[in-house]
Amino acid sequence: RDADQRAVDDFVRPNATQIKETRDSVVDPLRRLVSPKFFSTVEGRVVEGLRGVPSPQQGRPVLLVGNHQLFGADLSILVDEFLRDRDLLIRGLAHPVATNAPS
Repeated sequence: RDADQRAVDDFVRPNATQIKETRDSVVDPLRRLVSPKFFSTVEGRVVEGLRGVPSPQQGRPVLLVGNHQLFGADLSILVDEFLRDRDLLIRGLAHPVATNAPS
């Protein structure tokens, strides 16, 4: 396995303390600043919240695609909302140009 594959396979979910510290220091101040609202669709109807987003199942991953403004500054809020609402940990991807990483 190469390093990129290990980064996916060896991922360890943050523990409750790490999540709380990140919420307190990063996410909650940003939430107070922008007051986000989340919407999804259930049977063709728009509903508030994430209940219309499918859950990943064995052999059926879910790809969430978003158009983020300001280099993904909203990503922390999006990740936290999925943790709060669905206990799902989503992870963001970015093109190397956006992160100055070698491609």
